[in-house]
Amino acid sequence: MFLNEDVAIIYRTHYWNEDTEYLARKLFGQCAGFQFFVACDETNGEIDVGNFNKISHTNDPESLGLKPKSGHNPTLWYDADFVFYYLLRSLPKVNYFFLLENDCSLNIDFDKLIKKAIKDDVDLVGQIFDPKEGDWPQATISAYYKNKKQMLFPFVMMSRKLILSAYEERLRIKHIYDSNPEEYTWPYCEAFISSYVYSQDNFNVINLNDLYDMTRYKYRPHNYMYSGISNIPNTIVHPVAGRDFLKKKDRHYRRLRGI
Repeated sequence: MFLNEDVAIIYRTHYWNEDTEYLARKLFGQCAGFQFFVACDETNGEIDVGNFNKISHTNDPESLGLKPKSGHNPTLWYDADFVFYYLLRSLPKVNYFFLLENDCSLNIDFDKLIKKAIKDDVDLVGQIFDPKEGDWPQATISAYYKNKKQMLFPFVMMSRKLILSAYEERLRIKHIYDSNPEEYTWPYCEAFISSYVYSQDNFNVINLNDLYDMTRYKYRPHNYMYSGISNIPNTIVHPVAGRDFLKKKDRHYRRLRGI
């Protein structure tokens, strides 16, 4: 089968079990005709993903030139856009990078979305929204952008054009941050990418809110990944969990009750 080398579908994880494998196989089945990879954060050791094509990386901001001199210590949760910069090295022919986290379930016509992104030369696909007053992510980018936006990162597409531009912007901000870490804040990925894109006029965007039911696409609580409600057509659901569902749900409600 001919695979479109312009596009990569990437399933992102830092561990592997029957639940992550299930979601990886589900995603693989949704993107026939396109390259599929599992991007593994192997900072804590090697991960066996079976027969899937694996792209290995570690948390190595110094290799990107993005490790601040002091203050913030980058992580692949807070600085999730760094994964795209690592992927550029591994996939030099790809122009559209679709990235799905290991606790997100797509229940959409994915092929249709991919082709629309290519046809319309889209640079960013994501759920983008206006932040609430006082949301902490926006405080991290207030010194750099007037037009503040927010997005969630479980399912994102970034074009090569945007990744290269965002990387240069990260370097610019690092220079500012390094000049006075006590005065400036280090941008949180979700606020950074969305606010940067909406502060420019040369990027094309698809907002997932305009296409799908995003009711269950949130930070918390977890949904049981094998239930009907996590697999309703035309929805994107996050976060989902399998064998750890009850434990994670209990932990969430205990946190809400302050226990």
